[in-house]
Amino acid sequence: MVRKMKRRFMLVKIRPGLPVSCRGVETPASAGGGDRFGLETRPMRRHVLAILVVLCALAPMGARAAGGEPCVPTPRLPANPVYQAQDKTFGFHDEELVICSPGWSSPTHIAARLWVPRTCPGVGKCAGVVIAHGFGFSKELTFSDMLTAARKGLYVLSYDVRGQGSSGGQAEMLGRDDIADQAAVLAWWHKNVRPTKTAFYGISQGGWLSWTAAIYNCGAARAAHYDSTIPCDKGGRWIDAIVPMQGPTGYIGETTCSTFLIEAWVETRMNPAFAQALATCPTTGRMGPIAGAFVDVAHRMNRVDVPVYAVTSFYDRLVPARYVVAAYEQLQARSHDPQDVMYGKDVRLTMSNDGHGDVGGNTALVGDVFTWITHQVAGGPGLRAAKVAIAQEWSNNGFRLEHAWPIPGSTTQTLYLASGTLGKKPGGAPDELLNLPLWTSTPSEPFVGTALQVDSPNPLPYSRLVYTTAPFSTLTEITGEGHGLGQLNIGLVELMPNGSGHEFSHERVGLVGLGPKPQAIRIPLSIASQRIDPGNRLMLTITSSDIAVALPAPGPDPFFINHDARAPSFLTIPIAPVGRTPPPGAPPSGVSYTDNPLKAICQTLGLPC
Repeated sequence: MVRKMKRRFMLVKIRPGLPVSCRGVETPASAGGGDRFGLETRPMRRHVLAILVVLCALAPMGARAAGGEPCVPTPRLPANPVYQAQDKTFGFHDEELVICSPGWSSPTHIAARLWVPRTCPGVGKCAGVVIAHGFGFSKELTFSDMLTAARKGLYVLSYDVRGQGSSGGQAEMLGRDDIADQAAVLAWWHKNVRPTKTAFYGISQGGWLSWTAAIYNCGAARAAHYDSTIPCDKGGRWIDAIVPMQGPTGYIGETTCSTFLIEAWVETRMNPAFAQALATCPTTGRMGPIAGAFVDVAHRMNRVDVPVYAVTSFYDRLVPARYVVAAYEQLQARSHDPQDVMYGKDVRLTMSNDGHGDVGGNTALVGDVFTWITHQVAGGPGLRAAKVAIAQEWSNNGFRLEHAWPIPGSTTQTLYLASGTLGKKPGGAPDELLNLPLWTSTPSEPFVGTALQVDSPNPLPYSRLVYTTAPFSTLTEITGEGHGLGQLNIGLVELMPNGSGHEFSHERVGLVGLGPKPQAIRIPLSIASQRIDPGNRLMLTITSSDIAVALPAPGPDPFFINHDARAPSFLTIPIAPVGRTPPPGAPPSGVSYTDNPLKAICQTLGLPC
């Protein structure tokens, strides 16, 4: 006999100027004890099988190449007449390469492309940048970035990460083999290209590799030992600047079984460690640890000793902004400490309103990043003094410079949940929330999360709870970034008088081990710089699942959202001063994918359209 389990939830405050967070109280009322937050695999079966069929067709070539055949590196032929013709036509030439990596667990070959500007000799005298792509993609997806670098007179090498693209082996996702392969690529780069200085740049998986370049592979001696205490200059320095864009600093599974990690298993070429970790989803609602994956770099930020330009996004549902911002805050503090090796080095942060991976299509941001890279490694044009730039939703997502992050002068306001309202006092009976499989957002796939906006209707009673404020009397800017934990799905929406709404923040958390005693649950939210116009209202939405980002918990047991005076639920939001004056300087400018997708793609790829 299955007993109905009642759960209660309440929201809590945050520190001034930092995260918007939600905290809750949950009460399973069954005599049987704890809650089982597992997940139902049936709704996803067709989706996963479809991906499986497609990607199995793509994987075998690389998989076969990773077999017993010995790796043969590609010799460089600088006098190749094809290169000379390319130099004359394009201003650079393209060398397709195979680099041999001993790996950490097994050797493999790494496929790479090197672009040499016409203004640079084949070896030496120019600075360069090494690029790594996002998970499941290939070096060919970085051509626009390679073109930008080559046009700035930089050597540029982009390579396929192990188990992806044309490289051999099996992907393990942000593991030690990836670090070892990166070391092999950098060793080849410094032996055969000999750049004057080197920057490492990447998005998503490539962003994590940017962190590892500075932490584990900054120099020849450190790379050989996986020992981040060895000086970067010992044995020869390899890395002089890094740009981690939307790069995770550790495990990104949160407390749910995310659909991304299910898809990633296929993209790893069926890594058995992923299948083993996913096996716990139906019974616990959480993945087990993935052997060898997600090497943590968050606790090694004290080993970074080079300039850093960190990029994140308020709308990134895969790698929440709080991870990147936490790294930035630590590095920024070190750059102000006279006793630290980072003292005086440039540390920057830009936060966009793009979905995960979409920053690569934001020419304003990418252009600013490559200007910064050129300055750091090749003595390019001087940089603006302001080190923080934030995308403004209220200004067509254009960037605005800020004096610091969190924004100075920010205050907080606490709003209590009552019966359908957000106000000054709690009250009312608990609200029932059915545990149903719902689709309330877009998948965390590049150029999907930004391009598609999912309307979240409420077709069934009790499937979506809504709490709204009274109309705002003055212009109010809500800007914050979450620190903390994290299946409840929380959204914040600006609600117009005509009933239309714009969701500008979303987060989820998995819940396990619940009992009859209420438990406090905190959900941090990253908030885009959002201005609530006078007459509009702020709306909080709560649903029990979002199958676009995570598999739902099994079973029909409902939640009960509690908001009486004994266990109040509340939302605390950071409010920035609307009339603040930005620091001097020109913010990043250009075409943004979020504003004009076609024009942004054309400009990024250099197409005449």
